[in-house]
Amino acid sequence: MNSGTSIEDTDRPTRNHAVIVLASGLSQRLGQPKQLLVKNGAPLIVRMIRLAVSTNPQAVIVVIPDKHPAIASVVTELAMLYPMVKAVVNPKPDTGMADSLYLGIETIACLEIASLDADSIERVLIMGVDQILLDESHLTALLAGEQPVVASRY
Repeated sequence: MNSGTSIEDTDRPTRNHAVIVLASGLSQRLGQPKQLLVKNGAPLIVRMIRLAVSTNPQAVIVVIPDKHPAIASVVTELAMLYPMVKAVVNPKPDTGMADSLYLGIETIACLEIASLDADSIERVLIMGVDQILLDESHLTALLAGEQPVVASRY
């Protein structure tokens, strides 16, 4: 897999944040998994995970739908390249984004208990798998601020 993020990029100090990538939508109107649509030679889920990793988070939680082995396989492959990536399966993807967000936050809380200092994650960056206009400089700007809540718009 050709990575848009080099190993040198991930050698930078880890920041005090985690990322949740919301990718458990069923794409019913589209008729195929949106997560696997290709843009510039890579599936959207790959692009967004690499983008999340480029911010040097402590963890990247990718919430995916159940019963989609192709999506799970892509995330598993990236998790082998980037140890901070963890897939979380949403068993009820049809219930909407709120359940996915809940699962992501719950997973971060469990990660803090299991392996991270409880005070080490001060922020959570939430990304949708279909936010294709996001780039590293925008995410860096979001993380640089001191505001407790920020949002992107375009």
